[in-house]
Amino acid sequence: MPEHRSTAVSTSSGQSRRHLTTVILEELRDGRWRATQTGVDVDGVGDSAAEAATEYCAKIAASNDGE
Repeated sequence: MPEHRSTAVSTSSGQSRRHLTTVILEELRDGRWRATQTGVDVDGVGDSAAEAATEYCAKIAASNDGE
């Protein structure tokens, strides 16, 4: 399971939740990048670290939409 720390943050509209976690960015041999997270069976790949992270986050968001 990935390491998560949760904190409650007070805002003008009430309480919101914030989760801190680590996304691992790895440069592949072909020059592309992969974004992963320990314990999560999802990854993202792109031509830059930002593209890989964007794809990873989109996949996570899509999987959470189906819950």
